[in-house]
Amino acid sequence: MAITAPQRVVGRSDDALRRWRDVRDRIQEDAARDRLDAEFNRLIEAVRGLRDAMRADLGTPG
Repeated sequence: MAITAPQRVVGRSDDALRRWRDVRDRIQEDAARDRLDAEFNRLIEAVRGLRDAMRADLGTPG
């Protein structure tokens, strides 16, 4: 058995993963607070996009 997702969900998942990596990199770089906050906000938006794509795929109201 395989569980698959449409490309729009996979794309959003890839984007969220990249944003997590970007936050990790900024932390390792000891980035300034405002730069880290901006990166974290992009991560939040990416995760929300992933959530919305998953809900749309499943037909669940959001």
